[in-house]
Amino acid sequence: MRVAVAILIALAVFLSVNVITVRTLLRVHPHWRTWIIAAVVLGNLMWPFIPLLRQLNWFTRIARAILGPLWFSWSSFAILYTALVVIVG
Repeated sequence: MRVAVAILIALAVFLSVNVITVRTLLRVHPHWRTWIIAAVVLGNLMWPFIPLLRQLNWFTRIARAILGPLWFSWSSFAILYTALVVIVG
């Protein structure tokens, strides 16, 4: 039960950060719409594989190797960009 609550809280936080980041980026850079959407999709493809991270088979290793860096970089960017947007106003 605690794990489910923790996962739901993490998803809610990351979802809100993603929404704020995407809306701000689309407002500031409307001509880069296709690239922004592609970055969001690629950056969030790791979420369906989160429950499988404890398994160590060839599929999960390939998924982590390919999608892990994209997920980490997008999540880091989204968190920092949202913090910057909140600070700047």
